[in-house]
Amino acid sequence: MLKIFKIVAVLTLVFGITILNSSCSKRKNPTQLTVLHGLEYESSFNDTASFWFNYMGNNTFRELSVYTPPGYDPSDTTTKYPVLYLLHGFGGDQDYFTDLFGLNSIADEMISKGEIKPMIIATIDASSELGGGWYCDTDSFGVEENVIDTLYFNYTGFDEEGNPIESTAVTDTNDVVRYFGGLYENLIVEQLRREIKQDYNIYTDVSHTGIGGHSMGGYGAMKIGMKHTDIYGSISSMSGPLAFDSLIGLIPYVLAENGLSADSSDTYNEALFHNMLPSQSKKLTTMMISMGASFSPFHFDDTDSSYWVGLPITIKEDNNLIQLSINLPFNWTFFTNPTLDATIWSKWLAQDCYTLLDTYASNLIANNTAIYMDCGDNDELNLKAHNDAFDAKLTTLGVPHKYYVYSGYSGNPAMHSNFITQRLREVLKFHSQNFQ
Repeated sequence: MLKIFKIVAVLTLVFGITILNSSCSKRKNPTQLTVLHGLEYESSFNDTASFWFNYMGNNTFRELSVYTPPGYDPSDTTTKYPVLYLLHGFGGDQDYFTDLFGLNSIADEMISKGEIKPMIIATIDASSELGGGWYCDTDSFGVEENVIDTLYFNYTGFDEEGNPIESTAVTDTNDVVRYFGGLYENLIVEQLRREIKQDYNIYTDVSHTGIGGHSMGGYGAMKIGMKHTDIYGSISSMSGPLAFDSLIGLIPYVLAENGLSADSSDTYNEALFHNMLPSQSKKLTTMMISMGASFSPFHFDDTDSSYWVGLPITIKEDNNLIQLSINLPFNWTFFTNPTLDATIWSKWLAQDCYTLLDTYASNLIANNTAIYMDCGDNDELNLKAHNDAFDAKLTTLGVPHKYYVYSGYSGNPAMHSNFITQRLREVLKFHSQNFQ
């Protein structure tokens, strides 16, 4: 009987192996995914009205990078696409997401897999002489009278091949308001949208329009999106500074970057404070000074220099050389008196997403605006505290939103710019799901 069991067992094993081999021989490998590729268009504003005659000397020439999905045909005006405006981080430009995080390859793959809808993605250079304009319209600094603006050219002569060789400029003369650094919010809301609408086949309604960004761009996207819920139906922010009260904890580090110390005399610290300069080696200082240029520039007729910091920019005004400067909401006395100047700080809070939420929460709810935000749990700029505070306030005010805190792993913590490639995938999914 035992022998029979052995024979049966062997036959069963052989039969099983035969079946296994037979099935293996017939099995086909899965078809490899074919990733179709979209196109990237580079264009520019040669004379950007948002930056005419700005005192800081921020460039009027602005480049933009536009991703179009696989199959996009510029001549097919009947096929429309949703559009996502992505705002770059501090120190970046129009190539920020493509060069640092591989945006175009990610979009190609996800569209080919059917994970997201085909969409157009536009990023414009919003940099400044100090690294970034914080997507803010800066203060007016007077008017330039009788400025001649060339509207277009009438071509009056052509060569044998039909190329224009003679032209007459059609101009308009106006008084132009001069701004300290320029109109960065206007650049996004007006000029960029107008350019994309004119040159690309997009839906223009709110349900097919999203705005997002990383770092400074995450802040800009949230601020602009909240203020313009009639334009943007979905908002995303990756690691954005959304609650300025959390910046206060960085002030001692800013002062230390410039040699100020609680052990030094007031006279010594004061001299160092007024001469703080942005540089690659002083990242927090550079960020704070750029925010001061955006939120609280020092006007030419200001007399109180208690919070004055000079910029490495000199202009000629009425035959006089003037050093441009800013006000910061803190000064060298912060070690002994850790308070902020109420007047200057109020200008910063006027641009603070956490503060603005009191005004715009009702619009977010009424327009059913979709909101996504995320941040690494080990962000070295303390931005998790910003996002935690903003998340709590959204919840308290009854504003629907998604908030995700992500972690890293041993040897690769979730810091400010880690894992952004992965987070971009979630951002694209979020906006795609909200495009109607």
